[in-house]
Amino acid sequence: MIRHGRKIIFGIFLFTLIAYPFAVSWAMTKAEELLSESGKKELVIERPTVVYESQQLRDPFRTLILPKVDAPVVVAQDEEPLPDLSKFVVQGIIWGGRIPQALINKQVYTVGDTLDGGEIVSINKDEIVLRFSGRVVSLLAPGAGAATASANNNAPVGTAAPVARFPQGNKPEPGTIPMVNLR
Repeated sequence: MIRHGRKIIFGIFLFTLIAYPFAVSWAMTKAEELLSESGKKELVIERPTVVYESQQLRDPFRTLILPKVDAPVVVAQDEEPLPDLSKFVVQGIIWGGRIPQALINKQVYTVGDTLDGGEIVSINKDEIVLRFSGRVVSLLAPGAGAATASANNNAPVGTAAPVARFPQGNKPEPGTIPMVNLR
């Protein structure tokens, strides 16, 4: 049965090999006849002109993620100070899987672990969110923090700029901005 199949495939190959030159010469003579009948010297293929109008469409290269805006520093008087956040060097973030992980100071942390008295609340693409005594602090990802770390002269390269937020239970007073940048 296998030999029979091989014979058929070989026969098709042999037929194609023999018939191809005849088919090409027939197509060339047919094309020459058509050119001589039309009176033209060469065959020109006319293609339609496509016009792309995108006034009503969104630019596919524009990002849908809004950039973070730095807010003025607002610190309550009776709160205990945060630990020095510049000592937390974020080397990498693994996110999007079942267990997001962060590499901070050459150690791997997951959500729920403690880091110098603060609990890791969440790990996502852009930041690591920590909670220190009721206050929420974010450490930016290495790619996002590299640009802001260069502005802070005493911070090591690759250190993310810490960003503190008000916890959901405490609402800021009117006229204050809920997102706080601690630099």
